[in-house]
Amino acid sequence: MKILFEQSPNYTPGTGIPKIGYVLHATLGKFKGAKQTLCASVRKDSNGNDLGRASAHLLVSETDNEWVELVKVPDIAWHAGKLDKPDYTGQQALLRDEEGHFRNPNQYLLGIEICCGWDSNKNGKVDVSELDMTPWQIEAVAQYLVRNKKEYGVPINRKRCVGHTNLTSYKSDNMNRHWDKIIDRATSILVEDEPKQVETQVKVNAPTLTIEPTKVKLNWVDMIVEFINKFISK
Repeated sequence: MKILFEQSPNYTPGTGIPKIGYVLHATLGKFKGAKQTLCASVRKDSNGNDLGRASAHLLVSETDNEWVELVKVPDIAWHAGKLDKPDYTGQQALLRDEEGHFRNPNQYLLGIEICCGWDSNKNGKVDVSELDMTPWQIEAVAQYLVRNKKEYGVPINRKRCVGHTNLTSYKSDNMNRHWDKIIDRATSILVEDEPKQVETQVKVNAPTLTIEPTKVKLNWVDMIVEFINKFISK
């Protein structure tokens, strides 16, 4: 599965810090609008207030086979940098500096945006079911994890895979619950991709048996005949 790449301007060139995990986000909007938001150089609300700029490494549509990589793995996307009372799960994914403060997760956690989270049943709120991932989305994220492990050495570590709400208390998109299925699928892909172990059968030839000549004991009559033959031959 090939991922289309379209560079978002909202990123920071990589600093050499290796990526060690992932943050799963819900877009609260559909693919086209989400991509525009994640690639916008300027974001303002209806009153003209600056909303700040954002991006993600990967955006996965609700439609099968529609996804786009917006920031390369070695670079830093702007997706989860503002921490706010991270919970226990979130804290397990975070690194600390020498003074014990949490380091900016954007530097070492890759951001994945999943197109879900809109009020599809129009009841005035986003229900938990409207934050579900489709089988296609789970497959896409699993394939992305496998590619990143093979090409960039990004580990697939459940402890380092969290949802945005685990890092920021005011977020309500509990996407962390999807990670087990994603990681199970990624693990199965890695197993399927392993080269098949072919048992090589070595043909061993049976040892060659050397048959020694048999010594035959002669009786006395034969001995006399043999003596006469030798005498006559002289």
